[in-house]
Amino acid sequence: FHREEQDLVKIEYKKNEEIEGRVTKLTRYGAFVKFVNDKNVSGLVHISKMKDITVERGESVNCRIININNGKYDLEFIK
Repeated sequence: FHREEQDLVKIEYKKNEEIEGRVTKLTRYGAFVKFVNDKNVSGLVHISKMKDITVERGESVNCRIININNGKYDLEFIK
C-alpha cells in the first residue's frame, strides 16, 4: 500500500494566502472550493463575496484566504 507523498505532508495555509482551487459545489449560501494543492482541504466563498461573479461547478478558480476558524477556510475569488 503506497500513499502519495502529498498525503504525508500537511500543508499549512495562512490568512491572505492565495490558492488555486476547483468549485465543487454551489449552494444558496456560496461556493465550495477544493484546494488544488491539497485534496483534503476545501473552503467556502460566501454568497456575500460573490457579487457580480458567476462560477460553475468544476471551474478552476483563484482564491484568497480571508479567514481561518477552527480549520474552516473562508475564501474570496480573485479576478
